[in-house]
Amino acid sequence: SLGLVGSEMCIRDSDSFQNRKAISGANLTVIGYTADATIEASEPFNDGNRTLWYTYTPTTDSIITLDNTGTEFDYNFITVYIGGAINNLNYVNGRQSGSNTAPYSFSFIAKANTTFQICVGSTIDNRYGTHQFTLTSTSFTPSGSFFGPDVPTSYYPTNDNFANRTTLSGSSLTALSYIPSASVEANEPFTNTGGTVWYTYTPTSNTTVTLNNAGTDFSRNFIAVYAGLSLIHI
Repeated sequence: SLGLVGSEMCIRDSDSFQNRKAISGANLTVIGYTADATIEASEPFNDGNRTLWYTYTPTTDSIITLDNTGTEFDYNFITVYIGGAINNLNYVNGRQSGSNTAPYSFSFIAKANTTFQICVGSTIDNRYGTHQFTLTSTSFTPSGSFFGPDVPTSYYPTNDNFANRTTLSGSSLTALSYIPSASVEANEPFTNTGGTVWYTYTPTSNTTVTLNNAGTDFSRNFIAVYAGLSLIHI
């Protein structure tokens, strides 16, 4: 497989996880050619084919956005993991296309000096060619329930459990959570979800409250509102 990172040409050095190519910078374009790429045993995306691997470590707490514009084949994907071994990776975020080459993008929140493994490729065997993505890293100061799957406990969601729900106030506000490691408690009403975080809000006057999920970057997300002070009585 061929790869181009910035102005640097790489030849068959990012096909395997062990030989993944290190990329760096706050705004960069990564181009790989997947025609002769392979898939290894134990790769987490095991219905994928012809994969390339990269590794990226932000130097500041960041919002990282990946965009696949420029990829020339359909059924392509980008997936982000944390972990140092191919058989012990934790999923962070990712996207894949269907039977078209329409561009997509997604973002994830990263703690400084955390190493992320980026896998790109195709989900079916007869799709290959130039795979391109841009990586943009924007520094920010974490607050609220920001956390990631590999960061210290202090970054885990303080509002993962109903008893520790975060109090919201005001007439216009934005609540941000990054929830790949959130859990589901016993007796939660929405029991077929992969993870939840909880908030509580008390208006000071009779009012109409509108909730908008704009900015949520994953599919099959939900917002549900309940009244009550315990999980078994909401």
